[in-house]
Amino acid sequence: MPNQSEKERKKQLLKSVKAAEKLKAESELPGSKEDLKELLDWVDQRVGDGCDHTMRHTREFIRERGLDEERVIEWLRQYGGYCDCEVAMNVEDSCPAMK
Repeated sequence: MPNQSEKERKKQLLKSVKAAEKLKAESELPGSKEDLKELLDWVDQRVGDGCDHTMRHTREFIRERGLDEERVIEWLRQYGGYCDCEVAMNVEDSCPAMK
């Protein structure tokens, strides 16, 4: 059974790994964190009545904000956002930078 110092060492190691993952994810954001959080909230509000399995709302927001559409869409897909409802449900929980 691990002693207290071994448990603490493992805890610190895990904390360091998570911090490194978050920094990497933040460096890969395709826009400001604020814009991306607003995107997720905006899409979430619009898919309440159902999803048509496209990224119609997502693309509308991206265009209105003048964001790099291709880059944002690629980033969303990396975190499980392939349609509006998946953007709303998956991305924030999957991306360490958005937590």
